[in-house]
Amino acid sequence: MKKITILLILSLVSFCSFSQEIVKSVNIGLSKNADVFQIVEQDKKQVSLFFSAKINVLAVRFDENLNVIDSLKTEKPPKDYDNIVGYNLSGNKCYTYWASSNGKEMLSQCFDFDNKKTVSNSILLQLLWLPKDIPQ
Repeated sequence: MKKITILLILSLVSFCSFSQEIVKSVNIGLSKNADVFQIVEQDKKQVSLFFSAKINVLAVRFDENLNVIDSLKTEKPPKDYDNIVGYNLSGNKCYTYWASSNGKEMLSQCFDFDNKKTVSNSILLQLLWLPKDIPQ
């Protein structure tokens, strides 16, 4: 009797369960363990995804229906720069900022979707510390 009751409960639960369904899939050709950073542009109804794999960084822009608008690929920054810490948008240019592990340098990568090119620039951070005895 217990087996029938358990079987009945399990069958009812399986009918009531919800599942996810794939709405859209895009083959980007990167490994599954790539890190992802996103930029949402509400005014343009676009989203840009930055996939950071072992060797490359791939930037893909999608429209509101998740159709690929365009993409750019560039080399990943050196291992000293381990994660994206921010971004900036200027027209069709996306700037991503990478922090170094020692905190003394940053790297900016400009993804220019109009000219289909990327440019990287290293930025040396010179932080000034105030002595504790000076009132602020």
